[in-house]
Amino acid sequence: MKDNLINDNELLVEELAGTEEEELKFRRPKKEINKKRLLIVLFIILGIVVAGALSFAAYMIFKPEKGYDDSAAFYFSSDLLSEEGGEFVVYDTIDFNVYNYADSLRVSKEPVTDFTVRIKADGKDITTKTDISMGERAMAPNVRSGCAVSVSVPEKYRSKVIDVTVTSSPVQKVITASFKVLPAWGYTINDKEGNVCADLVVYANKDVSLELIWDSEKLVPDSTDSYIRTAEAGKPKCIIELTSGTSVTIPMFKLDPTQDYTKDKKAIVFNLVKNAVTEKEEPVEAEDTATETKEVSA
Repeated sequence: MKDNLINDNELLVEELAGTEEEELKFRRPKKEINKKRLLIVLFIILGIVVAGALSFAAYMIFKPEKGYDDSAAFYFSSDLLSEEGGEFVVYDTIDFNVYNYADSLRVSKEPVTDFTVRIKADGKDITTKTDISMGERAMAPNVRSGCAVSVSVPEKYRSKVIDVTVTSSPVQKVITASFKVLPAWGYTINDKEGNVCADLVVYANKDVSLELIWDSEKLVPDSTDSYIRTAEAGKPKCIIELTSGTSVTIPMFKLDPTQDYTKDKKAIVFNLVKNAVTEKEEPVEAEDTATETKEVSA
């Protein structure tokens, strides 16, 4: 029984001794841990610095060239075209003006050396198929100037929407507009078989002067008509002048009532004498001494 007694102090010493050995076996020095943490932080900072330097170098190499700031120095405008675009109905030709100013106070401080005009119909470029006439395209700085542009499109494109784009240089500014081109004038012959008289209806969308020629072996116009009275004696032709938005009806008596002249292209012939163009000059304020280029109003 005496041998089986347990010395509490001895057990306590053995347990404490075992605990100290385990702690000494797995504990790591604080200095080693701090050193590793410091290295990790340094590597992270170094990586950020290197990535930033590479990004900055790439930006400096591949950055886009700084564009010309023309907001305060350059103006390129028009009476019909604009940067936002617009839709217009015109007759016979597309007429507009381009300017190097926004108003009497805002005049371009940069020169307009040239500008190009592009014409599209249903998205297809038809510039080479059109007839474009214009004045002097170059415009000096600090002087209010303008250039008149007139575009004639082939008749087959008149049923389509015509897109016009004008681009200035050397500073590029683009202004656009869309147009629907209607004929400046036209005529119809209202007739059918058995009629004694065919009615000739002439209309104008612009101020026009027309020469009417009729076949005297088929038709005899009403001699009381004011236009017919201007015809030279014995000659089957006269001049008809119409203002925009007007029309006239001239009775044409048929020598053969059995005929129908509705689609007869030889019984009635018209020739355009001229388009009546009204010129308007923009008023110049007393304090404005700049010389302006003469323009044709649309």
